[in-house]
Parts: sequence; structure tokens; C-alpha cells
Amino acid sequence: TWRMARMNLAIRGIEGQIAHADSFHSDRHRDLKADYILANPPFNVSDWGGDRLRDDKRWEFGVPPVGNANFGWVQHFLHHLSPRGTAGFVLSNGSMSSNQSGEGTIRKNIIEANLVDCIVALPGQLFRSTQIPACLWFLKRAPSPSPGASRHPLPEGEGRFVAEGTGSGSQKEAPRHSATGGEGHYRGGPEFFGLLERAREMRMKATPAEAFAWELFRDRQFLGLKFRRQHQIGNYIVDFYCHETRLVVELDGSVHDSDERRTMDRNRDGYLESLGMTVVRIKNQHLLQHTQEALNEIADALNPSPAGRGVGVRVREGETLFIDARKLGHMIDRTRRDLSPEDIARVADTYHAWRGGEGQGEGYADVPGFCKSASLEEIRKHGHVLTPGRYVGAEPQEDDGEPFEEKMGRLTTQWREQQAEARRLDAEIEANLEALGFGDNR
Repeated sequence: TWRMARMNLAIRGIEGQIAHADSFHSDRHRDLKADYILANPPFNVSDWGGDRLRDDKRWEFGVPPVGNANFGWVQHFLHHLSPRGTAGFVLSNGSMSSNQSGEGTIRKNIIEANLVDCIVALPGQLFRSTQIPACLWFLKRAPSPSPGASRHPLPEGEGRFVAEGTGSGSQKEAPRHSATGGEGHYRGGPEFFGLLERAREMRMKATPAEAFAWELFRDRQFLGLKFRRQHQIGNYIVDFYCHETRLVVELDGSVHDSDERRTMDRNRDGYLESLGMTVVRIKNQHLLQHTQEALNEIADALNPSPAGRGVGVRVREGETLFIDARKLGHMIDRTRRDLSPEDIARVADTYHAWRGGEGQGEGYADVPGFCKSASLEEIRKHGHVLTPGRYVGAEPQEDDGEPFEEKMGRLTTQWREQQAEARRLDAEIEANLEALGFGDNR
């Protein structure tokens, strides 16, 4: 594996440090939170040392079985995803349906957390090293974590922060407190009374830009996201907050142009980002005078994409895309199948269209026998099994233009002729057996 990794980097001209290690027992990237993860872990590994990792912090959705590392890999990847990250990796087909040793429960928990973006069933014989059928998993932390979930709880409150009304020029020091719950879920309590009162006051005195933004954001008008305004997070009040995407939008007036306020803003943004949030700052006049550009900037921050597909990505709350690609590809020799560029493009374009990327023509549509966007309720009805064949249905049969009555008459005649031929052959075989002394003596 080490040699192959070095070779792959070298032939592509990529600098990289590749070291011997064990992702489970010697994680060299312990604190890494990646926007993108691409992996091809070994399938169905039984000797992965899972018995020594029963209490590992990565097992957020359930402890993987000692005899199979598949869902150890899945949770390892999830653990290292950033709050808006996406992971794509290969696993054996059994991962989509296995219920052994708690794997079904882990898969159910991941599905219910709305983390499974897409599942692709691959054709067989794609790999030189194994004939085991495989599938592709695509997981995403954003834009919609499970309702009510808080993956980045607030740390114990130490020191003093500034609760401020961005754009109004006013600020107020909040009392010291010890946070006990996730951000966005606290609803009262004596230590926050002054802060909550301040938030109510700020709503009553909203700037023109804040009032305009609220008209754009309210009632899920922007990308289908639910925003709260003048929302309390720890000891801060932010202008607009979307819990689904952990997105903070701040509108800045001229008061934020001073060096002192810039320093305060950097400290404030650093604190919010340490909780796994994305902070976007927009100038008041920019929003009012160049609204489309400002909204695109917010969408860009919400949906980063190296292919430029970020802006306008739809939020598919509680949906998973299933693609059945088992019929794609062609045999390049007696034992191995290959996918053509057209095959790969068909799968990739379907996924991008489903996500709502730019330049995707007419957009996504279910194709019987190939792809289906299934709701969480549909997946529940299938017992949280993720095999695409259960969802995409059968490929439609082409109409040959022959009227039904004529076809039935032709097929009935053909069936009767075949029955007569079968009887004739049976009689001929029986006669041959009798000639050999093996006739039926009953």
C-alpha cells in the first residue's frame, strides 16, 4: 500500500509525505477536519484490532464489530469530516444491507442522522485484486445534520466575550457563564436573561439592511434553509443563524471599519469557527445595492466545490440518491470489467444534477432501473437497507409496436408447438432407453 501510494503521487506530480501507520490505532491526523475525503479501504478486514477500541471516541453511531472493520472505516471518515465536508469511499456490497453484530444499527443511526448523500452499486469484476462486488458511499456533514443534533457542544465558558449588535454600533458585555448545551438550543435561564433581552431589543431596532435580509431569509426562501435572526450563541448574539448548516451571516456597518472592531470581529469569528461554524460577513451597502452578488457569496461559503458547482446547490433534507450502475461497463478481458468515460460521466452527472449544481441542463429526474431519489421514510420502510436495486425499480421495456392480441396469439401458438415438440422428444428418448434395456417397467 505504501509503494502504491508513493507511485500514485509521483506519476501525478503531487508532493506528499506518506508514512507507515495504522488509521485505527495510530491516527496521524488526529485533529484533522477535512472538507473532502476520498478512500478505498480494505473490505471486510477481520484482524483490525477492534477489541482494543471498544471505547473509541470515533464510534459516534455505534461500536463496530470486532470481526469486521467496515463500519469502523465509515465512522473514522465521519469523525474526520469538517462541518461542511463530503466523503466518498468504496465498500463491499454487504455494507449496504448487513445486520450482523450491530452493523444494521450503526447504518440505521447514520441514515437517521441524514448523513448518507448517495449510494452507487457498481458492476462486478472491476478490481484486479478481488471479485467481491463493491459499492460507493457518499456521506456529507452539510448542509443538513440531523434535526436537533449538536455535534459541536459549547466548551465550558471561561473569560468574557462581547455580545454585540452588528451594524448598530452598540455592544454589551455578557455575564460569565458555564454553557451546558449545544448552541441554538438554550431557551432561557437567569445567567442569559440580559443577553436575551438585548437580542429582543436589537430585533426591534433592526437596521434597513437587517430588515431587508430577513425578508430574503425568512420562511425558508433562501436555498430552503431556516434562519433565525439576532440569535444567541454562547455569549454572542449573531445577526442570522442557520442551525441546519451551522452558518452565521453577519451584516456589517461602517462601525466595523475601525481597527479595534476588526480585531474584535476576528476574535469573535474565531470562536464561532472553533465550534464548527461558517461565518460570512457582508457589508450593509453591498447587500442593498448588489443583492445577487451578496447571496452568491453566502451560497459559495455554504457549498464549496472544486468544480464550481457550489452556488445554487439545493438542500435535499432527508433524501438519499440511489444509483444502480451494475449494468454499466464492458469486459476488457476474460476476468475484468472497465467503465468507459461515458459510463463514469453518466453516474457523476446524475449525482451533480441531483445536488442541483450549475450547468446541469434540465436538472435531475428519477430514471427507472438506474436512479431514484428516496426519502428517509422510504428507506425506513426497507429496514434501512441501502441496496439501490430496492429503490430504482425495473428498467422499462421498449414497446416493439406489436398489438397485444397479435402478440398473445403468436406466443400461444409458439408455446403449444414447443409442448408438442417436447412430447415428441420425450417419446424418442423413452424408445432409446427401452432399446438399451432401461425402459419403464411400471
